[in-house]
Amino acid sequence: MSTPSRILAAWFGITILALLFGQSCTPAAAKAAPRETARAVVLTTAEAIRVADTLCATVALRIGTIDREAGRKLAVSCADAYDVARPAVLAAATAVDAWDAGDHKGVVCGLATAGKALGSIVDAVKAAGATIPPLVEDGVRLVGSLGVCS
Repeated sequence: MSTPSRILAAWFGITILALLFGQSCTPAAAKAAPRETARAVVLTTAEAIRVADTLCATVALRIGTIDREAGRKLAVSCADAYDVARPAVLAAATAVDAWDAGDHKGVVCGLATAGKALGSIVDAVKAAGATIPPLVEDGVRLVGSLGVCS
């Protein structure tokens, strides 16, 4: 077999291998169903609220050792926001469980309420000088990803 024939055979071999195995190396673009996406957003928001509440309590205690009144005000501010966020995210989770019934407004509106409360906690903690964890930032960004409550 001459050199040009070997090169041509090798080229054909590589081409055939690329065609056979090239597709399997490419990741498939998976598209989540709307209910799965809604559940992921609700769970992320719930965890963000939990983390933000814990962070706020920690910061309030730290501040309270220096300025008791400032620590108390921060704790009350965050507790008030948490008292709004928790039932809202629970309502959104319940609405996801009833997804097949067709009314998705409960998910969107529950997340909108929870997102506003989460934003209040974030604002209070930032004003106290603390750094917001990425999970909490993600939760704030995600609450509006499913639509607008109307």
